[in-house]
Amino acid sequence: MKIFLIYIDCCTDKTVEIVKKLSRKHQKIAFTVHKKRQGKLVLINQILAASKTRLVLIANADNLPSKNAIYELKSKMISGVGVVGPRGVCVIGKRPCLTEKITCMLWGWHHLIALKKPKILSFMLIDKNIIKSIITTCPVDEPAIEADVLRKGKKIVYAPKAKLFLKPPTKLKDYILQRRRIHFGYFLLRKHYPEYRPETMKIKNLINLFLKDLVKKPLVTICAVLIEIWSKFLGYIDFIRGKKGTGIWEMAMSSKGIKKC
Repeated sequence: MKIFLIYIDCCTDKTVEIVKKLSRKHQKIAFTVHKKRQGKLVLINQILAASKTRLVLIANADNLPSKNAIYELKSKMISGVGVVGPRGVCVIGKRPCLTEKITCMLWGWHHLIALKKPKILSFMLIDKNIIKSIITTCPVDEPAIEADVLRKGKKIVYAPKAKLFLKPPTKLKDYILQRRRIHFGYFLLRKHYPEYRPETMKIKNLINLFLKDLVKKPLVTICAVLIEIWSKFLGYIDFIRGKKGTGIWEMAMSSKGIKKC
């Protein structure tokens, strides 16, 4: 039985060459190469459909998990749980730029909120008996999975000991590109799940965190809020203009290339 399913979505680097070598060495690896880009959402559904196991781990190409991450996720997957997610940890240089500082601050907020009201992010463990597929018309896959799990009356679990190391964008335009897509995705998601609101977008969960960081690092905090408002406005413009939501999006290149943690 193939345990590792790798979907290569129109890659232009050496991914295919590397995966071919791995598959020849390890028989439990299977891979599919898409010559035409299909996007993450389609790939997730293909993975869920192809998997023969109940538990499915979804991992992005730029995910760098801690060594114990899979164990920690699996230890939280009990009866009634639909999805388990890790803690996002920023990997930054010795002299972080503004967008790196903002991203690290926001991931810190995400962690504190998720400890009380679980949230997930990429590199997630899914119970396929609960989540058989996700909608492909909304470019925010993690919230779409959360919304579906909650609608079915199942649980979302946060595993803070499972760390996922992420590289923040180093360019402001890339950061805004990411946040714009996320807000646009949330507006689209409301059409499918009007009852769902992400915990990290609720003012009541953010106000105390905002006030604390406003005292500690006022410039970064104020910039973060202003950029977030602008990004949400741009996302709303995309929404009212009828932009199509897909898993194919423009990549924020300055957030790629994470090598170590």
